Amino acid sequence: MDAPDPSSNTPPVPAPDAPGGPVAVARQAMPPEPFCRRCGSRRDLLTGECPACAAAAGLAPADVQDGARHIASSIGLYFVLLGTLILAAVAIAMAPDHQATIEIVVGVIDGVIVAAWCAAVWRHVSPGLVQAASPRWFALAVLVAFATFTIASILVHAMVKLGIEDLDYSDPFLDAGFGWTAVILSVCVQPAIVEELAFRGVIWSTLQRSLNVREAILVSALMFMVIHLAVPSFPHLFLIGLALGYLRARSGSIYPCMLAHFMHNLLVVLSEALYPQVA
Repeated sequence: MDAPDPSSNTPPVPAPDAPGGPVAVARQAMPPEPFCRRCGSRRDLLTGECPACAAAAGLAPADVQDGARHIASSIGLYFVLLGTLILAAVAIAMAPDHQATIEIVVGVIDGVIVAAWCAAVWRHVSPGLVQAASPRWFALAVLVAFATFTIASILVHAMVKLGIEDLDYSDPFLDAGFGWTAVILSVCVQPAIVEELAFRGVIWSTLQRSLNVREAILVSALMFMVIHLAVPSFPHLFLIGLALGYLRARSGSIYPCMLAHFMHNLLVVLSEALYPQVA
């Protein structure tokens, strides 16, 4: 066999996995960063999103350095609210004649808790509060409320025919002598503000950092469903949660969610006032 010609200018071919080899070159060519789950482009390791999506969501690298702490904070808020509702349910079971008073007191407590939590994580919640939604989203919110109320009414009447007792939201307040003003404030206004600040504010601000939009809508809807502690109402509560999550994601604002929530509950109260025999 002839010895290799030392005058040859052909460089030696490196081993596949050696420095400069084809495998090493391929590894170097691979993008060093994962991809943004929102748009598919390369994302920043610190923010978890590409610069465009981070800017659209009102995020900055400094906002996510303590991401684990804020995830724990949002989960903490959820379980604190769940705890107050469980305590309220126990108190009502022990003193059913004072149901309205208990619900008012717990509503005030929840409002204070959520307001304090929003203040503590203001830079995360503020994008949804300072974002101005166009009028079409408020119009859609009203339509969503009528749609969810209609579907919920159909489901509730179907359950009543199956022998499942329907919930009446107005009677405890009226029987206690509080009047319709207390009903509107406790059943319509308080949940629309407090629950939306909690779910489409604090909790949403965490979910949309870790999940894509569809996942965030789904998870927030499930959490919204469970916290009401009304198993027969789970189907339409889940539907309402999906609708509110959609409004939050598409409008970029919490206010259309508040309007839809208020209108849905107001329609429930009006139906109880106008048709007490079937409400």
